Formats: sequence, C-alpha cells, structure tokens
Amino acid sequence: MIKSKLTLEDFLAMETLEKKYYDEAYITDALTSYSWYQHWPHCIRCLKHDDQIIGFINLFPVSLEIYQTLLDGTFNDKHLVKEHMDVPRDVSKSYHLFLSCVVIDAPYRKTSALNDLLKDYVTCYETYEAQGFVFESVITDNVTDEGVRFSKTVGLEIVTKSNHNSIICAGSFTAFKEAISQRIQTTSRVV
Repeated sequence: MIKSKLTLEDFLAMETLEKKYYDEAYITDALTSYSWYQHWPHCIRCLKHDDQIIGFINLFPVSLEIYQTLLDGTFNDKHLVKEHMDVPRDVSKSYHLFLSCVVIDAPYRKTSALNDLLKDYVTCYETYEAQGFVFESVITDNVTDEGVRFSKTVGLEIVTKSNHNSIICAGSFTAFKEAISQRIQTTSRVV
C-alpha cells in the first residue's frame, strides 16, 4: 500500500531503512526530510507491506540555483534544507525536480514495489501538469552503481561526477515519464 500521508515516525523508519543501504555521509536525517514533506506534501511517498515500510522515493522541486549546483556536481544533497525547495507554486514558471532518494528493501526488489511508487509519482505530477504546471527536468545524485543504472532506466543520462564521489544524471521530465511508462509495461509483477 502506497502511503502519502506521513508522520515523523514514518520518516524515522525510512531513515533506518536507508541506513541499511547507504553510507551516513549521504543520508539526510529524518527531521530534515520531514520538513521537506511538510513543505511539499506530495514529494515523498512510501510503500508499506504488513505495516512495515519496504520502500520510498523522494521527488520534489528545487530552486534553479540548487538544480544548477547539482548539475555541476558541487552540491551534496545531504545538506539540502527546506529553503532549497522554497520555489513558488506558480503555473507561469517551469520546475526542476530532484529525485533525491530511492530505497526498496532487498526482499521486495523483484516485486512491483518500485514500479508502484514510480507510477504513483507520475500520476501525482501529471495532476499538477493538468493544472498548468510545467516540469522541465529531473536530476539524480547517485552514490551507488545501482542508482546510476536505475537513473538510466528512467530516462536520465550521466552528466558528470560530483565533487563528493557520486554520479549526476539528468534528463527531461517527458523522457522520465516515458521511460517509467515503458518500464512498468515491461516489468509488471505484483508485491
């Protein structure tokens, strides 16, 4: 079950799950992540199975300045704070999305868990597009080879290596949506 109404306890559980797979040098603490969610409630979704969080994704707009420093490879998202996401909600502007974290617990990686979360995000952002919002691009900051492979499967390309030993990938939001649609069609399995 995808959960979009989240509590601080959910964020603490997500932080614990994230620590199973990532070095703490790359992990944003639960309180900061929770503040992101409070600012952009649609930006973080988690997936629960048997009342346990088994995966989550963070995808949200960032300011043009932060997008550019991510693109240049000079910003470690561990230091991202709510103010970096403080972009005006204005249909006359275009937005850059940052896919900052994807975690699926190992026992669920060969299920539909990831696709279910991705499909939910696309649906969410298409709702905003229907209101006139324009999403220009998506960017990732990958600290694992799996992250780079994943980024490529969702329509993003390698841009640069960062100054904190990660790989930056980026692409258009249109390519991102199309790649997710293709991915879902070719890898459908049930949790």
